[in-house]
Amino acid sequence: MAILSNYFHLILRSRPNEFELNSIRNDPEKVATIRTKLSDVALWMRLFCQNIGTRANKEDREVGKFFQGRYRTVRILNEATLLACSTYVDLNLIRAAMAETIELSDFTSAQRRIESIQALSKDPSIESTSLRDSFLAPLTIDERNDPIGPCASRSGKRYSDKGFLSLSTLDYLELLEETARITRADKAGATAMDLPPIFERL
Repeated sequence: MAILSNYFHLILRSRPNEFELNSIRNDPEKVATIRTKLSDVALWMRLFCQNIGTRANKEDREVGKFFQGRYRTVRILNEATLLACSTYVDLNLIRAAMAETIELSDFTSAQRRIESIQALSKDPSIESTSLRDSFLAPLTIDERNDPIGPCASRSGKRYSDKGFLSLSTLDYLELLEETARITRADKAGATAMDLPPIFERL
């Protein structure tokens, strides 16, 4: 643990010098330990959040857990949870009243997918790697025909070429649209009910 903590300290605070790098490179056990720990996402997030929390608490002159009340982790155990998580992220700007519609929700994956659909409708011969959503994992998974296990990207622009929901992109956008129109007392924004449906607008 001390090796990894020192390693992250070097990465996050300053660049390591040649001596420090060689002390790792020339020790196969250290390399193996660091590689194993770097592949542990939970440990990575803990150290990453600890660094952010320490710095933020110092700036705000606070003590205690920085992520205690507002931030929490949720286990994604099934497709319903994954769909809820994806919808939540794509509707963040609408719920915060920073955008009125999905296509106006800047920097969301839904907006990128819409822009790619529009580009393909204008020019079906366009290269998929030049589309606005080319860095995103495909949305649709075909559980009957897709290979089991990881599916590394052939383009190198994204991690995986495997989708994550058994919905088409158009069905997902329609679901987002219907969800965005639901007003909630605890949220500031929603898509207006009198706006035309998403595919008419586009």
